Amino acid sequence: MNRQGRRTIIARADKLMARYFPGIPRQGACLYYAWAVCQAAREEGHRFLLQAGTAFWPRMTLAQDDGVSPLCFGYQWDPVAAQGYLARQMMPEMHCWVGDPAEGEVIDLTTGYWPVECKRIIGLDWPGPRPPDHVWASPLTLPDGVRYEPDREAGLVARRLLEAKFVWKGKGA
Repeated sequence: MNRQGRRTIIARADKLMARYFPGIPRQGACLYYAWAVCQAAREEGHRFLLQAGTAFWPRMTLAQDDGVSPLCFGYQWDPVAAQGYLARQMMPEMHCWVGDPAEGEVIDLTTGYWPVECKRIIGLDWPGPRPPDHVWASPLTLPDGVRYEPDREAGLVARRLLEAKFVWKGKGA
């Protein structure tokens, strides 16, 4: 998809977020932004897929590695732990993004907030290169160390949360 098509979908997704989820900050809102991108793409005649599961971004370079601190920050999907979160009406530890099956691309409009979430959740700064505001790329062109691993069960949980009109309140993972 060309740059203009991408910009159109991102702008539509931002409008959908403002309409359906007003006041929800982009950080911690990966589920809603993934939904909005899928809807915006459909309005433009494309079929994108909401994906959920495990995702990690490197928070420091190998040269910055002190041998103690975690090199990456992310969300590790665990179906057993997810049941406990869901029972407490909390978002389980997982990340949501979008896949474009026609182009084989990963679309994530929340990557720019990973450093903020790293500080909020585990209390660590992000000394390495910051992720871009958003990613729209082939898995082969993602930066070294970036991992997106969709999980079918996590995707089903994400869809159920959307159907239940789950609203993230800024607590939990």
